Amino acid sequence: MMWGRVKRNLAALLSVWAVMGIGVACADPRLPMCFFEASERYQIAPELLVAIGLAESRLKMSARNGNANGSRDICAMQVNSWWLGKLEEYGITEAHLAHDPCSCVNSGAWILAQEIHRHGPTWRAVGFYNSTRPEIQKRYAARVKTALPEASKLVEEWKTRHYE
Repeated sequence: MMWGRVKRNLAALLSVWAVMGIGVACADPRLPMCFFEASERYQIAPELLVAIGLAESRLKMSARNGNANGSRDICAMQVNSWWLGKLEEYGITEAHLAHDPCSCVNSGAWILAQEIHRHGPTWRAVGFYNSTRPEIQKRYAARVKTALPEASKLVEEWKTRHYE
């Protein structure tokens, strides 16, 4: 399968870059492949998923934030702890979110896919990824829109570096 070869080549290339000190535009070298896999699995453009990751955490897997309501946001996609009960039905724990980039990105994509199913492929669905409150949804969707050009550049860079 092509994905297996691509994964091996990507891992080798990223390891060489890390040793040489050549930066990639995200903190965890496994994230690019995770975004492509989640994009394919949930049929969501990788640019949109990356834009959400940029808006949420600048793609930092170590991102942790508390909320006024007592919930907390975990990993690069800032998956809210409210989702943990549902994710645990699929074997995904908070530790998976915090330490496995593909669990993090796939969980975020799964949440967004549910919102797209409920609201259609709209900015409202993107807003619901972050909040149920309309005024917050609009601001959040605007942040994601603002991140899209950078996300598009990253996705294109990842494709040209890893899929030649």
